[in-house]
Amino acid sequence: MKAAQAPSLARRLLFRLLIVFALAFAGSCALFLTLAWEQATIEIHGDLGELADALAHSVRIAPDGQAVVEPDAALKKKLAQKGVVHAVIDVARGRVLAGSTPSVAPLLPALAAGGPQRMGFALTGAPDKPKSNLSGFLIERATPAGPMRIAVAAQERHTWPFLAWAIDELVDEVLPVGVPLFFTTLIVAAVTIRHTLRPVARLSDQAGAITPRTTGLRLEARKVPKEVLPLVQAFNAALERLDEGFALQRRFTANAAHQLRTPMAILRARLDGMQPGPEVESLKQDCDRIARVVSQLLAISRLEANQIEITENVDLGGLAASVVADMAPLAIAGHRSLALDAPETPVLVRGNSAALRDAVMNLIDNALRFGPSEQPVDIAVRPGACIAVADRGPGIAPADRVRVFEPFWRGRDPRGSGSGLGLAIVAEIAMAHGGHADVREREGGGAEFRIDLPQIALSLPQQAPGLPQAAQ
Repeated sequence: MKAAQAPSLARRLLFRLLIVFALAFAGSCALFLTLAWEQATIEIHGDLGELADALAHSVRIAPDGQAVVEPDAALKKKLAQKGVVHAVIDVARGRVLAGSTPSVAPLLPALAAGGPQRMGFALTGAPDKPKSNLSGFLIERATPAGPMRIAVAAQERHTWPFLAWAIDELVDEVLPVGVPLFFTTLIVAAVTIRHTLRPVARLSDQAGAITPRTTGLRLEARKVPKEVLPLVQAFNAALERLDEGFALQRRFTANAAHQLRTPMAILRARLDGMQPGPEVESLKQDCDRIARVVSQLLAISRLEANQIEITENVDLGGLAASVVADMAPLAIAGHRSLALDAPETPVLVRGNSAALRDAVMNLIDNALRFGPSEQPVDIAVRPGACIAVADRGPGIAPADRVRVFEPFWRGRDPRGSGSGLGLAIVAEIAMAHGGHADVREREGGGAEFRIDLPQIALSLPQQAPGLPQAAQ
């Protein structure tokens, strides 16, 4: 079953900011339209505002002292072309001035003095145009005859005139500025979020570098956001507890192995002092196996505690040749042979010769134990600081190639008297030298165990200019 993908904190923050910005943008548009609607000129009705101003200037005082509206010829032509009806209302006297469109005034709402200075309205089914829909506005203007309410209306081309006006305003005034600003804000927010979360990414890298061999590392609490600091402190505290547990386990293993060495030595000495016989020889072999397990446990404890010094320049070819020479008698006793293939040029690594020697011995010993009789064990030192030990044994199943280096793992069908610690020691020594150990299938059958280490450059002495070359 595929694990669910972890949600991205940055994406969640950006998505929420996107919602906030969208709501803010919509609110800004609504505020802009509201403020535009509250302006003195009623833009929703196009040039009706200009006609209302012209009608205000057309108000006159007749000889009888009454105010009348008398549009000039040009204004009358505009009113006729646009199909505009109008009415001029003297609110103070409560009457409609002569010269207004007769069908409009009766349909207008009654406005008391002190009412709104302007308002929009719609007229449906005027007496002279029963199927027409008129919309317009009523606005207060100062005229030569005093303040008047001037109503103008025209055939409405849109079912929702405010919507048509709002769309025009948004397209012409808001979107050219608002859309670039909206996306610029989003980009700035995304960059800001990414920059803000850099400490979290740095902490993730630090946590990923912690391994069972580097439990002493801690997450850096400096420059960590206050909201993340408690998590960092809790994580470091957990590492402290784990480190203490590992240290306690290593001390226990080392102390137990150390304490067992003396009794095992005494037991071996007593066995050596007994009369020879089959039972005594069997006890000696058992004692030797126990002593070997104790030594291996102590070796693993020292490796895990980093108690070996990596200070020597070691030639892997020479080291392998020395190990093969020491183990040749053991191979001959088991009717086996050892074959070494090493380059003439030194293959140098920075390490501990004793530890590397133990690793190669363990690999050869493992091959001698599990390889068939009369078959050689091939040891190869290859450029790139690689030591390979190959046999013709049953090999290692692909599913077991990771576990084969675990302590006390002896396979699904263990044979022989091994303790399961030899390959674990090989892996620990390789890691202590900055390398790694692995196993792969050998062509033609069997297994090939490899130790890959960081190689150091071979420093050759420089020949002084003008001197003859030495004879080969």
